[in-house]
Amino acid sequence: MHVAVAVTGLLLGGWVMLKSLRAIVSGVLSQSWPIARGSIEAVTIQTKLNAEADEVSRQRVEYSYVVGGTTYRGARIRFGLPLILQWSSQPGPFSRGESVAVIHNPSHPEMSTLQRGFSAFVLFTLAIGCLIVWASIKILLL
Repeated sequence: MHVAVAVTGLLLGGWVMLKSLRAIVSGVLSQSWPIARGSIEAVTIQTKLNAEADEVSRQRVEYSYVVGGTTYRGARIRFGLPLILQWSSQPGPFSRGESVAVIHNPSHPEMSTLQRGFSAFVLFTLAIGCLIVWASIKILLL
């Protein structure tokens, strides 16, 4: 039983760490990526009441951009920024048809973002992944 829990923890923690590290590396690399002119194609706004009964909303954006004659679509605003953290009492900054600067990976132009860098939240998820792996190793050593 201990082995099954430990292996599951190692797999889960390793996956969380890998996803977090990929977001950090991509965010750091995005600092030097080129910019393509793009356009916001769709904006979906979700609203809800928060714990204080205040209305909050978040935007999901889809944008298109052209690199080397090929049109790409993207939805990422920043690496490591989960939708759960995008709730705000302020209206979202994007509107349909708006022109935007799309930062894209020159080697893989389908990888894009609207903001350089990574969300600080990804450091938290990396720490959680490390904690899960550490606990799993401790269980294995029992």
